[in-house]
Amino acid sequence: MGLPALSMKSALTRFKKGDRVVSDTPVYQVKQSKYGGWQKFVVSREATTAKIPTSTTFEDAAAIPFSLLTAVAALHLHLGMNKPGTKCSGKVLIWSASGSVGGYAVQYAAGLGYEVVATASPRKFEYVRGLGASAVYDYKDDEIVSKLKNLGPYDFIMTASGDAIGASALSEVLQPGGGTFASVRPQSDEMHLAGNVHLVYDFFSMTTQKPENTAFTEWWYRDYLPGALGGNVTPTPLEKRPGGLNKIQEACADVLEGRASKKLVLDPQADVFE
Repeated sequence: MGLPALSMKSALTRFKKGDRVVSDTPVYQVKQSKYGGWQKFVVSREATTAKIPTSTTFEDAAAIPFSLLTAVAALHLHLGMNKPGTKCSGKVLIWSASGSVGGYAVQYAAGLGYEVVATASPRKFEYVRGLGASAVYDYKDDEIVSKLKNLGPYDFIMTASGDAIGASALSEVLQPGGGTFASVRPQSDEMHLAGNVHLVYDFFSMTTQKPENTAFTEWWYRDYLPGALGGNVTPTPLEKRPGGLNKIQEACADVLEGRASKKLVLDPQADVFE
């Protein structure tokens, strides 16, 4: 959620009244309504708040962090990919790269110097290449497993869809030696994974709310996210919906029922600040 910082306790040192900020609240952890984002004024924590660069809109600042954190936490924190600033070589495979999480995963890996192989629907091939992928394949291709295997081996693999078909395909790609891949969904009975394949799953988007990730959280909000918001990543498409708080349930229904093809952004503060 992005908003001007209206009021802060004097103990805070990184922000001042009037700063434009984006923040991840602990509402799912502490279950207190004051932290909820669907209201005009919200309580949040300094440790999970970042300044919004002047060149960045509130809409992009609100839409980028959730999917970007999912991608970076999976690749860096859980799979061991380096942070930006180091030049790497090797190959990375991103399954379902045309969505928000997949697109940011492609950008993160390509930015480090990895050759990125990705899957997407044919109409999204050029878009995914524009994000940094060197090769993009149709995930519905009957020969997708053999094509991906021929380009391997891969240093890191992630599925940004988490569906059973994709996970099962990645298990085949990892044969005969086996290996590990990250997924945005947990392992299920519908996934056919070989015994030598390990699926890594976590609530990646909640990474910065966990006390064991303090060092990562500090790096994320002080260093990485401000740079990403300032232009170091290409924002994935979003749709700004009018209507503010009155339209939140409608927007949620569109997302849950598959009618939203982009990130949806609503402005609860519109009638306050405009």
